[in-house]
Amino acid sequence: MKNVLKVVLLIAVALFSYSASVFSQGVQSTSVIKAKLMARNGAIMVDVREPSEIKALAYDVEGIKTIPLGQLKERMGEIPKDKEIILACRSGNRSMRAAKMLVANGYKNVYNMDGGIIAWSNKGLETLKNGEKKVTKSCCSKGSKKACTGKTSTEAPAKKACCASKDSKKSCTGKKH
Repeated sequence: MKNVLKVVLLIAVALFSYSASVFSQGVQSTSVIKAKLMARNGAIMVDVREPSEIKALAYDVEGIKTIPLGQLKERMGEIPKDKEIILACRSGNRSMRAAKMLVANGYKNVYNMDGGIIAWSNKGLETLKNGEKKVTKSCCSKGSKKACTGKTSTEAPAKKACCASKDSKKSCTGKKH
């Protein structure tokens, strides 16, 4: 009897795992760092949090779309199908639901950003708090002759980025915090 119970339990676990993988099929996960780079290179980032959450603390990402999860079905037409799409929220749960919804409606190249704005903030990436820029991490190493983009300082000004050095006292602009 114990062996039969074990077999039934194993089958149930296998079916659950299979159905979970089929349900999330087409949704890829990405880290906050990779998401930031993808957005900089043309991917569309969509924040599915509520307006009050976004007002309190928002991603500082150029071109980000804000579509609350409850409005996504009606506003899907605002999201292009021919680009990489990154879904983001507070922790990664709502954005996963949104990502699955997009995939179910024919979207390809859909990514759920793991950890949401919590992970984004913890990594020190740029945010807007009550509409004002909030940079919490230094980004250029001491004595570096290269801007955060890797270009020499005589080239175009650096875009917002994080560099390898965590001990730096200077931001990308060279100003002390």
